[in-house]
Amino acid sequence: MRLFAEQTGLSVESLLQRAFDLLECNLQYMPKPRKHPDAIALGKARWANVSDEDKSAANRHAAQVRWAKVRAEKAKGKKNGDA
Repeated sequence: MRLFAEQTGLSVESLLQRAFDLLECNLQYMPKPRKHPDAIALGKARWANVSDEDKSAANRHAAQVRWAKVRAEKAKGKKNGDA
């Protein structure tokens, strides 16, 4: 990278910024992954006979579990001296 910076006369930071800009630009044009139709059908069938209240409770519980994991990892990082 340093050699390329010397050859072009640009700073390393400038080259890295240009590389990130190119990457970001190219990511905008990449096709988004499509959801598999069979997976969607299975999800609909799974929740077909479940009431709205039960769906809400299950989703709320899942969100609480996910955030508990995030908080635990964050606390573990602080305990080890990371921040």
